[in-house]
Amino acid sequence: MLTSRAAAIGLATLVRAVFLLTLSAQVYVSLSSDQAASFYQLVFFQAIIIAFLSASGFFRAQELPDDNAAISYLSANMGLVIPSTILPLFLAFFIDAYSDLGLELVLIWLGAAAAALTAPVTGVVLRRHGPFAAFMPALVAAGLMIVVLVLLPEWSPLTPYIVLVSFQGLSFLILILRTPWLAIGVLRSWGRSGSRLNFGLLKQNGIVGAVNLVNLLMIFFVRHLWEMRTTPETVAAVFLVMRYSDTGIQVLHQVFSGHIFAVRLMERRSTPLLLFSGGCLVAFAFVGLQNFPGSPIATALLAQCILDIVRYPASLGFLFQMQRFDMRRYIRFTLVPPLVGFACAGALVFAGNFFAIYVLGGISALVGGLMSAGDARVLCKERAHGE
Repeated sequence: MLTSRAAAIGLATLVRAVFLLTLSAQVYVSLSSDQAASFYQLVFFQAIIIAFLSASGFFRAQELPDDNAAISYLSANMGLVIPSTILPLFLAFFIDAYSDLGLELVLIWLGAAAAALTAPVTGVVLRRHGPFAAFMPALVAAGLMIVVLVLLPEWSPLTPYIVLVSFQGLSFLILILRTPWLAIGVLRSWGRSGSRLNFGLLKQNGIVGAVNLVNLLMIFFVRHLWEMRTTPETVAAVFLVMRYSDTGIQVLHQVFSGHIFAVRLMERRSTPLLLFSGGCLVAFAFVGLQNFPGSPIATALLAQCILDIVRYPASLGFLFQMQRFDMRRYIRFTLVPPLVGFACAGALVFAGNFFAIYVLGGISALVGGLMSAGDARVLCKERAHGE
């Protein structure tokens, strides 16, 4: 199963990654540094909306026992769509840098809604029909968008937003056509004034979505603080490379979601020591990079590669939390790491240091990984005592 999952995800992700990374690179070379930085930051903001709406839906949907549970889950997710409109409105009215990007924010929200609903549907299709059926819609949509990118004669500041939202909407449309029973079930749940809704699940999804929202909003505003204190060229380079790295994290999580590997890794006694040792090595490397003479894009690439030595394995702690889901543990796991990261790297952020975002991200990932490893050991001991 893991092999077929990896093959399906690998094929779909290869085409999807070519599209997304080509789009990001085209933005970097075709638009001004300010416009490119705004695009990358709004794509991150879109991830915030998606995290709120989907409530980690791709991972949690795979654990649903039957089709009725899937319908209830997606119906509960739909209940978060209207409240999510507050997020782009807040950005437009209270953050001056985005007050003139009203149309861009509308497109970002539409794409976020499509992507957020795609996530749990993909998880359901993966459980019901297998990995190729689940990931082929993204492959088809990405392939069509690559053709669009090649044929585009010129770029305006609005072009990348239109292309991105078109990909997200098309992916959702193709996938939902594959599962008409799910769409019909959701519509019936919302009929009769929502009398068939599972309000307990709606409440749980709302809590998970709100926790995700707070987590990513903290990171978003830290990025915004840092962005205001450094050059547009640096911001565009760092955010571009982070987009590439985040794509890799998504692939890693999709391949191992639902697989016991992440749980076993967190349960190993040696995992905390290995993570801490990796964090120390990364810290020493960043000290040595302070006077690196390269261009912003070269420095960003090197720094990201070093950071990902600890970030990638530590991020598997998230999969452990999904497979051994407990609301209190999840809230702690989601909110504590970025707070610790900002407490340690806040001075660098306010100083506009090139590596501030990397240091914050590395500390947050390390703390999250160590927390998951600690939770895994506690559960192991409880299980041993129970036996």
